Amino acid sequence: MDQFRVRSEFSFRQAFGQITKVVAAGKEIGAKALALTDSNTFGHISFYKEAKAAGIQPILGVELICKESLEDDDKRTILLYAANTDGLSELYGWSTLAASQGNAITYDDVMEMSQNIIRVAATCQAEQIMGNLDFIEVGPSAPILRQRAIALAKKHKLKLLPTSDVSYPLKQMRKSAELMGVGMKPTPQWMLTRAEAEFYMPEIPASAWKSHDILREMTSGIELVKAENIKHKMDLLKACKDGIKRKFPGKAWTKEYEARMHMELKTIHSKGFDDYFAVLCGMCRFAKEHMLVGPARGSAAGSLVCYLLDITEVDPILHDLMFERFIDETRYDFPDVDLDFPDEKRELVFQYLRDTYGEANVAHIGTVSRLKAKSAIGETAKRLGIPPWETDAVKSAMIERSGGDARAAFCIMDTFEQIEVGQQFIAKYPAMREAGELEAHAWHSGVHAAGALVCNKPVRTYCTINKEGTAQLDKKDAEAINLMKIDVLGLRTLSVIEATGIDVRNVPLDDQLAFDVLNAGRFTGVFQFEGPALQSITKQIGVHEFEDIVAITSLARPGPLHSGGATSFINRKKGIETVESIHPIFDRLTAKTQGMVLYQEQVMMLLREVGSMEWADVQMLRRAMSKSLGLEFFEQFYGRFLNGARANKLDDGVTRRIWELMITFGSYGFNRSHAVAYAIISYWCAWLKAHHPLEFACAALKHAKDEDQAKRLLREIVNEGQIGYIPFDREHSMENWTIHNGKILAGLTSIKGVGEKLAATIVANRAAGKLTARQESILADPNLQYADLFPAARMYGDMYDNPQDHGIRGRVTYLRDITSESEGSFAVIAQMNTKDIRDLNETASLARRNGKVIKKDNLFMNMEMEDDTDKIIATVGRFDYSKSIGRQIRDAPTGSWWILRGNVRKGFRKLYIEKIRRLS
Repeated sequence: MDQFRVRSEFSFRQAFGQITKVVAAGKEIGAKALALTDSNTFGHISFYKEAKAAGIQPILGVELICKESLEDDDKRTILLYAANTDGLSELYGWSTLAASQGNAITYDDVMEMSQNIIRVAATCQAEQIMGNLDFIEVGPSAPILRQRAIALAKKHKLKLLPTSDVSYPLKQMRKSAELMGVGMKPTPQWMLTRAEAEFYMPEIPASAWKSHDILREMTSGIELVKAENIKHKMDLLKACKDGIKRKFPGKAWTKEYEARMHMELKTIHSKGFDDYFAVLCGMCRFAKEHMLVGPARGSAAGSLVCYLLDITEVDPILHDLMFERFIDETRYDFPDVDLDFPDEKRELVFQYLRDTYGEANVAHIGTVSRLKAKSAIGETAKRLGIPPWETDAVKSAMIERSGGDARAAFCIMDTFEQIEVGQQFIAKYPAMREAGELEAHAWHSGVHAAGALVCNKPVRTYCTINKEGTAQLDKKDAEAINLMKIDVLGLRTLSVIEATGIDVRNVPLDDQLAFDVLNAGRFTGVFQFEGPALQSITKQIGVHEFEDIVAITSLARPGPLHSGGATSFINRKKGIETVESIHPIFDRLTAKTQGMVLYQEQVMMLLREVGSMEWADVQMLRRAMSKSLGLEFFEQFYGRFLNGARANKLDDGVTRRIWELMITFGSYGFNRSHAVAYAIISYWCAWLKAHHPLEFACAALKHAKDEDQAKRLLREIVNEGQIGYIPFDREHSMENWTIHNGKILAGLTSIKGVGEKLAATIVANRAAGKLTARQESILADPNLQYADLFPAARMYGDMYDNPQDHGIRGRVTYLRDITSESEGSFAVIAQMNTKDIRDLNETASLARRNGKVIKKDNLFMNMEMEDDTDKIIATVGRFDYSKSIGRQIRDAPTGSWWILRGNVRKGFRKLYIEKIRRLS
């Protein structure tokens, strides 16, 4: 039986069933057509593609409230279907209107619809609209409605349309739907077969079933509405030539540049992307007149055309970047150009797009949030009445996978079947198997903060727009219908740099003082360099040129760190390990990276120059590396690589060696274009710290992401002694951080309990001489956040200076002096910020032990400890957890001070506690 009233997961907790399950159920019952009728259109594109692939005719519809006046408290509904592609655009227009007015339309709206919209009375059976309807629904939910529908159809000579009332696809899915929170009815809510429909609705006349054939025929021509490429008048070649005059004044515009520009323009034109680049060019030029724009992000930095059009500020030839990493020759979807703007000014860019292309022609991209495995466990347990503590163990042991994994949506079932904790849990609570059905199910919709759609026509031509101006589709669906999407990303660091008032865009990238900032360990506030991994690598190899910053940011990621690639690079850079000569091609392409494959672009060039592989294969392997698909996937391409290498006269042994180096270290390869672009922002920060330390410090404090970052920066300032710091000045402290008499002056918001609004009021009243009694008391005795920057030295300074007088063997070490290269026993004085009890039966540990559960001494504890210089994770091991050491720390409050002695293992910056003494 065909199904003309199907709700899916996109009804968001009002119905159950992922699109794949909906279509599979339709196929199972032999449906020739399925109509998706959620109260929104989020599911249209995925449903259309899935149904087509299954050989089922997709009908795209929506269920809306229909009432005489919007002021009426009427919840009765009408079903609308698109008869054809024009009708689909019209449908989106009506559903957009409905979204702006409580998901409702009026009787008058129904009267205005064209014949491209098929109108079906559902629970709304108003006489006023009968003359403009195509069908009246007869469904299983209410016998009274069926009787009235039959009478109205006869009276108005309308066709009856038998339907199911689908809130979950199949009868056996009722329990999953209940757990999802779907309201249950006494009548069937699954896809009925013809026999079931006739059983539940015996009064339906036999002639009504002909409506299925009629409706299928009426909607047989439906296709998705594909967006046209946006039209723009810019001549890209002329614009690039103008860019040459600006970007290369007095410089040699070489044949290499000329050839590269024409190659890129030819590719861009062949794919019909000219207008897309014109849009980006106009947007970036506008933004650069009003704010500091990031130099680039991602693979767009590899485009010379982007550089000439002011979309990026990275010369790709100077930095040895590839255009082919940017535009995939094997695909015709728009290239992914992500752009960074100061987080405080990003809205100006959105407004520019609206002003330039029309308010209706620009919209935010929507998002759909899905239930993660742990959330599905929690929701299911809550509805089954299982207490939260019963699920803690299985949540801790949960297998977790990335979204690109083939079994990403099966973490719960795999945990129940493969992990001992999961097996024990499901044996105790077999009903919890239903949680696996909820995993990856749509839960709610949202808005993509950065993603914007830009069209020639109103965006509602292609999808529904909700009342907040957000499209009812996600990025993947937008790509499927050719919608132009632009990511306008906010980056806090750009706000910091801009707030200094210093123009950094043209500073040379070879300033030794900037490198010295990083070599001196002055990392606070430097973009990307506030994490321990980058800091550790920097301390080991130093920064001698800009290329070192690019390499360090590429090495300090899980792949290179855990694979040993980072260690090998460091050892080669330091001369401890010899750089092996493999082959002239390999040696040339890895000359800047110590004979190692560090970047994806190197992989691409090796595949081309050594293996003479086609671009389609190169791009496929590059994407596979981005998704970490593993060695088994790559090996299937080795034969092609080998044949190409033989044609290039390479020895088979050398070819295999290159291949192995490429797919091991190369499988963790980073996008060099992105690394270069972001290294420039890091360099700007270091350059400002070197040449304008006061301005940078003040700007960084104003935009500190939290109190902890502000405190670290202040400690660095005070320790260096170059910049003066005033915690508070009754007469001169403004709302936020300022520079006063050549020193950093904290603002009123650094007083505990004073927010921005109160601070602004105090500043205004102080200037007018009208401070209230409360405001006077705040200024007279302020409780300052940053007055005591060095509490350990203040309280326990003598322990540092004379440890033996306090029964401490050896010296007390500052945490900043413990690095990943440290090894041995250390005594430290530190405050406990957090404590976290952990279980050795968690996912990672279980995976290493092949699911074997530790039944005794399985708990341990991690604490975040902090002194005046840094933080560290300290661990109470499993065998000490239940002993005195563990009990003392478990019972102590956070904020307490301790002297700890612990062991540090080389390569792991963690303190394994051996002895403790509480100080406060």
